[in-house]
Amino acid sequence: MMKWCAAYTLVKTLNLEKDNCPKYMFRIAIAIIALFPFLATAQSNTAEAVDTTMWRVIRMRIADETMLIEIDTTNGERYYNRGQLRAQMNDYKGALQDFNTSLKRNPNEPVVYYARGAVKERMGDLKGSAEDFTTVIKMQPDFAWGWNDRGQINVKLKNFEQARTDFEEARKLKPNWGVPVFNIGLMHSEMGQKDTAI
Repeated sequence: MMKWCAAYTLVKTLNLEKDNCPKYMFRIAIAIIALFPFLATAQSNTAEAVDTTMWRVIRMRIADETMLIEIDTTNGERYYNRGQLRAQMNDYKGALQDFNTSLKRNPNEPVVYYARGAVKERMGDLKGSAEDFTTVIKMQPDFAWGWNDRGQINVKLKNFEQARTDFEEARKLKPNWGVPVFNIGLMHSEMGQKDTAI
């Protein structure tokens, strides 16, 4: 099957699909694939190489941040940076530890509370997530994403009235923003109100 896909791709790439003799050219493409079988697996290997490279880059950046933390353990921003990288790799426990340390170094950073709230949600700690988003809202009441994300957590906690209030506040802050409107629809769906969800 891979050979046929690679042959078809080769035909398309070389624009060999002319009306004059597509079968003839397609057979040539099959012959090329037969002679050079690595062409049939190039697409699959490329996708794997890109994925591996992405993770390798993140791991290298984590190592860099770790080295900088070892040089200056008082810099909360470094812990935050490493926590963000760990979260990208789904290392939520490590990310949470870094965000906690960052907040010990600098407890007045709403961006760290916001990131920690997102990680807590992924770890299943919805109440802790709601607390962090509430802290963000208190520190930065004009941050629409904080209101929206707390609304999403409140929907998951079945606190529908509070969720509605959060989504409406996000809409007031950004009147043309569709995300809270969409989330209000999802909330109605979650409440079993399919007619008003649309």
